[in-house]
Amino acid sequence: TYLPDGNGVEAIREILGRKADTIVLVLTNYDSEDLFISAVRNGAKGYLDKRIPMANLVRAIEAIERGEATVSRIQASRLVAEIQKLASGPKVEPSDFDVLTPREMEVVRLLAANATNKEIADCLTISENTAKAHVHNILDKLNVNSRYQAARLARERGMSPPKN
Repeated sequence: TYLPDGNGVEAIREILGRKADTIVLVLTNYDSEDLFISAVRNGAKGYLDKRIPMANLVRAIEAIERGEATVSRIQASRLVAEIQKLASGPKVEPSDFDVLTPREMEVVRLLAANATNKEIADCLTISENTAKAHVHNILDKLNVNSRYQAARLARERGMSPPKN
């Protein structure tokens, strides 16, 4: 199912914006690295497949109550891989941003503000698929492995979201 008024990441922001001490555990059908990373960055303490056996779900909730995070083994592997990529440092020089088109520069500035593809699309009045294509091209041109590395590079270079 979907959230009629937005996506799960927006719901996490809204929930934690209203009550910061709420513990959020995401149960989802979607195996999306982008959604997983966005959910964790926005405060989720867990991210699990909603088809998880009930006994495992209970253990996950108990772990979260003890202050632990809980994710699937696949997501844990993704986290380790992301940390390893970030630890290896950027493979781009400051001048490499020169290879980006003006539109890609707008997109990378929005990435620096942790915008989702939908938020990028809405801000730039383009389709979400076009936003995804721009992000893909940016990753290729900057020779980075994730939107989060591109965003970090942009922030390190002082890039801010485009003016409306």
